[in-house]
Amino acid sequence: MARSVKEGEKPYKVVKARPKLNVPSEQREQRYLDVFGYWQTEPYRPPKVTNVR
Repeated sequence: MARSVKEGEKPYKVVKARPKLNVPSEQREQRYLDVFGYWQTEPYRPPKVTNVR
């Protein structure tokens, strides 16, 4: 089941992302990923549908 981050939550941890190997090493940028715990998420609720034909 899909989950989304609760509003106002800060990441539990920030880790280095894996480098894109198709980019030359001189041009790679350091990238980071925000990691959230299960307790910081809630079940995904899709937006309400409007203007249905």
